Amino acid sequence: MAGRSMLLTTTEQRFLGGLMACYGQTLTKEQLVILLWGKYSDRDYHGVEVLLSRLRRKAQTELGQALPVRAVQAVGLLFSGQVIPSVP
Repeated sequence: MAGRSMLLTTTEQRFLGGLMACYGQTLTKEQLVILLWGKYSDRDYHGVEVLLSRLRRKAQTELGQALPVRAVQAVGLLFSGQVIPSVP
């Protein structure tokens, strides 16, 4: 995805930003729900799955590449791409 970008909603930014901030670590389903909607949200992991599916489709359509997020069975999600900090 080097040199290419796609527009993200606030929720998509929070989701990917949280995964990238925890690079190399798997975020649990509960952690992702709290990250996206707060500790007292009535949302469940299905909302995370819907968001992930939408982002995967968006990355494939707009960038022609797979989204670098990997599911870790029975645990959660892991960002598997390269993180390059940008300095303004």
